[in-house]
Amino acid sequence: MSSVQSESATNANQQSTKPTPVVESGKTGEARNNGQDNQSDTSRWSDPLVWLNLALFLAVLIQAGIYWKQLWEMRKTLAVLTRQADAQEKQTGTMQGQLDIMSEQTEAMKTQAEASETSAKAAETSAKAAKETAEVALKSFATAERPELYFKRTQLYELEVGKDARGVFLVCNGGRISAYRIRIQFNFCAPPRAIFDRDKVLPWEEAIIDRIDVIPPNAELTDRPYLPFRPTQAQLNALGNGTLSLYIYGRMTYEDGYGREYKSSFYRQYNPREPLELMYAPESVRTKEDHEAEKRQKTRKE
Repeated sequence: MSSVQSESATNANQQSTKPTPVVESGKTGEARNNGQDNQSDTSRWSDPLVWLNLALFLAVLIQAGIYWKQLWEMRKTLAVLTRQADAQEKQTGTMQGQLDIMSEQTEAMKTQAEASETSAKAAETSAKAAKETAEVALKSFATAERPELYFKRTQLYELEVGKDARGVFLVCNGGRISAYRIRIQFNFCAPPRAIFDRDKVLPWEEAIIDRIDVIPPNAELTDRPYLPFRPTQAQLNALGNGTLSLYIYGRMTYEDGYGREYKSSFYRQYNPREPLELMYAPESVRTKEDHEAEKRQKTRKE
């Protein structure tokens, strides 16, 4: 066999040994692709990385839900706070209005208080003026409409040795109204000389106190009190020659119908020339009380 024939035979064998390509139909290819896709999906879900991503995605979704819920709650709270703020603002406006009204009322009350204070001061001034006028009127009335008691006659008609001296005192009411609750006090003093210093206080001895209920105006009342002075013969002789003096002091206190009290007093001296008629005593013969009253009167005048 020639070389050319052998090479042809060799090539033919080689071609016979090569695989012959198989031509697949359309259905066969689609089935194969579906199988490959299912195989790839199965391999994908079995991958841990996929599950991790899915878990992260779910966590993000849950967190987003939580955030959304919190946002919703915050919006609710904000709405409530907004309503409360609006209500508070309205209430503040109302309170401000009330405060303005109260301020106006306060100013009005202050003005009224000032007016009341002015009225009160004016009323107080009027009351003081009325009081002063009433006092002046009362003094004028008291001066004009008052009782005025005085001793019209003072006598001794019994002056004997060893017996109480007895006097006769005629009390008159020269005022225009009656005198009530009359109290007459008689004192006597028998010093050994007739001249005294002006400021010397005599040792007066209380003799007797008479009480009379009432003496009407322009009426007279005769009082005959006993004086506890029982002279000896030597004293009577001394009274007669002027070496012994006998002073009689009388004081009356009485009231009018309004309860106002008045006082009246007298000082008399035994007269040797007219033994039963008492004459006026000198200015120096006064009680300590009268001296002090005179000093107070002088102090007030100064």
